Amino acid sequence: MLNEIQILVDLKQALDRSIANEKINLSAIYQLKGHQRLFDDTLQKEFSNVIELINSDLSDHDEYSASKNVERLSGLLEARIVEAQLFEGKSEEEMETDHAYFQITQAERDAITMLATDMRKIVSTSTQFDKPHKVRLLKRISAIEQEVHKEKGRFDVILGGISDIGETAGQFGEDVKPLVERMAEIEQITRGKSPDYAQLEKPEEVLKIEDKTDENDDD
Repeated sequence: MLNEIQILVDLKQALDRSIANEKINLSAIYQLKGHQRLFDDTLQKEFSNVIELINSDLSDHDEYSASKNVERLSGLLEARIVEAQLFEGKSEEEMETDHAYFQITQAERDAITMLATDMRKIVSTSTQFDKPHKVRLLKRISAIEQEVHKEKGRFDVILGGISDIGETAGQFGEDVKPLVERMAEIEQITRGKSPDYAQLEKPEEVLKIEDKTDENDDD
């Protein structure tokens, strides 16, 4: 497990350097694609989709969009690293019974469903987002809804939402305040019902989106 975590950390650092240098590191992206065995089926599909988007962006010479999708990859990697650290040294049986799930009450499920419905309306009616951006956010909202309706929802799906909404907040700022606030509420509810994650320091993407919410509250 230690070697696997180090592989993920090294790849994330390579992606983060490429983001800082504003130059896409295709080698790191293709290495990540080659290590998809380190992810479960849900995350494998998510990574594959984002990598396809990057390739499409580069084919269209849209480096800005490609760089934003690289940021998405970095956020997803961070979620996977946190999960891997949780289960380091545990047997497969322990990992199965002690996975990073959240379990919520029906009242909490109803509250999150209402928040997700509001988010969908905000995205669908927004004039700020182009069609690909809307599709990506709507897919993320749908994924969150699917998890909250399960007996045990996967918290990494929520972290993926934090990554996407956090990126959107950085791009559009005050214009997406309602979206940021609702995603922050969903994260707060589900983190509190995921004992393993509740004990960990919050990932950078979560802190960023909370900072955005605090800034908006001060206005």
